[in-house]
Amino acid sequence: MGYLDTPRPVPLHHRARRAEMKPGLKERRVIGWSVIVLCLAVFLLAIWLSRGVLFRIAGDLWIVSDTEIVSSAEAVAVLGGGLRTRLVAAAEYYQKGAAQKILISNVRHRKSETLDDLPWETATSRIILIELGVPRTAIELFGTELSSTYEEAVALREWALRTHAHRLIVPTEAFSSRRVRWVLERELAGTETRIQVPVLEHPGYSRSELSKKAFTAFQLELVKYLYYRLKY
Repeated sequence: MGYLDTPRPVPLHHRARRAEMKPGLKERRVIGWSVIVLCLAVFLLAIWLSRGVLFRIAGDLWIVSDTEIVSSAEAVAVLGGGLRTRLVAAAEYYQKGAAQKILISNVRHRKSETLDDLPWETATSRIILIELGVPRTAIELFGTELSSTYEEAVALREWALRTHAHRLIVPTEAFSSRRVRWVLERELAGTETRIQVPVLEHPGYSRSELSKKAFTAFQLELVKYLYYRLKY
């Protein structure tokens, strides 16, 4: 080992200075971490306090709707579920002359739930439409044993190819609008039929106000949408 490689002893006054600086360095580190934790706490608190605003923003970005530009169509289709909103909307479109007929999803048949030899939901939908002033001749079933939105989209494609319809109105609730539009456009691609998906307000919650029901419905639709994109 040469002279230059020999470690030099640290002078005593340098050691004393380092010893004096260590406590100050530790204090600065503690203060720094305290500031970071405080900023994080403030950030999380701000998110918590503004969660309603963030929920509305996320909902507005997620929802797709043709409510303002619905034009006349050969038919308005009522998908399974949502009888309290979709049937009323379908009847209104028919009575305004925006649709020539109303299509009802012929859902899966259950022996314990039948009415007039039809699945309970399908038969009930027809009864409600008649009570809302829609003539029997304007009501038509589509599909057979349908149990999902995907199967309904496939059945609507078959109907569209058979009738050569140019427009079809499919009203649905706000949070399901993106999934419904995507699967319908996918299945009806290559046909002459253009899909319109007007958004309806859900009777159980408001999409503009954060509530447990609204948040749960939004989460469920996110999962459903991802499932549909991955499977279909």
